Amino acid sequence: MKTLFGVFLTIFLCLNNSNAVNIECDVQDNVWTPFGYFKECLAYRVVSKEPGMQLHAIDSYYNLEDLHSFYIYQSPHCYYLPTNIADKFPNLKTLIAAHTGLLSITKEDLAPFPNILGLYIDYSKISSIQGDVFINNKNLQQLSLKENDIKYVEADSFKFLSKLTSLDFKNNPCYSGKADDRDDVGDLIINIEGNCNLRDYVKADVKDEIESSSHTHNKLSSEEEISEDD
Repeated sequence: MKTLFGVFLTIFLCLNNSNAVNIECDVQDNVWTPFGYFKECLAYRVVSKEPGMQLHAIDSYYNLEDLHSFYIYQSPHCYYLPTNIADKFPNLKTLIAAHTGLLSITKEDLAPFPNILGLYIDYSKISSIQGDVFINNKNLQQLSLKENDIKYVEADSFKFLSKLTSLDFKNNPCYSGKADDRDDVGDLIINIEGNCNLRDYVKADVKDEIESSSHTHNKLSSEEEISEDD
């Protein structure tokens, strides 16, 4: 009877925590950042496949309030940022995600981080930047979005970032560039918004669709020719 109860309890807990993200913090001491040396939670293989998923169990011997950097790494099945990172790590100064499956970032994702200084989302699958995404992050000094799939950046997406002194936008489909001082950041933003606008985005989509249709047509034609020869 006890065994049967245990099975039902396990099933209930699994169903109840189906929206949970469990991570193990590999804490790195004294990680250098432009803002000082921080303790960092390095989280591998984070799985977050649906919007609204939350961090649940965090395996760490450290007080999470003492960790100032959170790093999601090598997580191809992390499609969305967990929604309660700031609740678990209330004193973050840097948020990093690299080599992930992240599909987007929204103002709702970033709203819990009004005091964050560095945001680095690299080698992921973000395809567009919406105009109000950074509206709650006015203290941001460094932003990196390199090696994503960004094809469209809405006008004025960076207008709230008056303290930004470093912007890395290298190797995105619509534009590639990097700037490390405030004046150069301003010039880079102009170039990004000029090359990643909606007109060019639509034009690129149409071109891809035409090329895809042409490829399909050529493939069908080749198959028909082979069929006729038979």
